[in-house]
Amino acid sequence: MIELTAEQHEIQEWARDFAKRAIAPRALELDKRPEGPARWELIREGAKAGVFSSNIPEALGGTARDLFSGVLITEELAAACAGCAVLFGASALGITPILLSLEIDKILRFIPPLVHNLGRPMSRSLRPLPPPNRVPAPTSSTGIPKPG
Repeated sequence: MIELTAEQHEIQEWARDFAKRAIAPRALELDKRPEGPARWELIREGAKAGVFSSNIPEALGGTARDLFSGVLITEELAAACAGCAVLFGASALGITPILLSLEIDKILRFIPPLVHNLGRPMSRSLRPLPPPNRVPAPTSSTGIPKPG
């Protein structure tokens, strides 16, 4: 069994509190209408709380949490709503390769503006996209999609 440090306990409690306060009350609504206004309210609240920046180094505007602390945060968010944990966790999937590239020009070009914009309600990066054009994929006579 892993013994958590005092800081990790604090992070876990913070994430648990955020999940109970911000995610759990919206979970059913998000399941029913995943693209609805509750999603954007949660994204804004998560951005203000620092959920998105928990894997970004402090020097770049993040909160410099280690990988294991990120796991603790994800676990607490998922306990309230697995889909919401994915919503927040997916941003880390996009940010991590940039950080791991060690290409300073790319890191400085993308990460600080992202952190800055995530803290602003309905910034350009958080505006909902228009609904996709739902054109059915072309299929053969057997109903199997044709290679594109």
